[in-house]
Amino acid sequence: MLLLIFNLRERKYCKGALTKVIDKIKKELSGFYVRDESAKKHIYQVMDWYKAYSTEEMYRQKLFTPYFIKTTAEDYGFVVHAYSPIFYKGFNNSPMIHFAFKLMPEEESPTKAVSMQTIVDVINLNLKEAAKGKVFLRKKQAPALNI
Repeated sequence: MLLLIFNLRERKYCKGALTKVIDKIKKELSGFYVRDESAKKHIYQVMDWYKAYSTEEMYRQKLFTPYFIKTTAEDYGFVVHAYSPIFYKGFNNSPMIHFAFKLMPEEESPTKAVSMQTIVDVINLNLKEAAKGKVFLRKKQAPALNI
């Protein structure tokens, strides 16, 4: 298990890196749908939503962190399963986000590991929230990739 917790107070932290990763995801997914203009348009709309200034940082991290962990761990031979991230208010109402991943070493292989959870599955993870001792789905969710 890999557990990560971030404070979301700083909105501009690594904004350039986040934008590059979102563009990389957009390019990667669009490559699967070269001849399907409607799928590419949908991918662009969803990825542009994540890049928009009005999008709250918790949603950008909901996309970036699981994608980063998945792709990096697979390169090192781990099969990855990302769980839905959980947003909550920490000390002094500081906005926090919690991530959990299951990483399992794959049998020796000359190539990178391939997880059952696809990039689309990771992007479509629901964002949960913890408050008053309960964990529940947030009412507002990021747009899903329906492809």
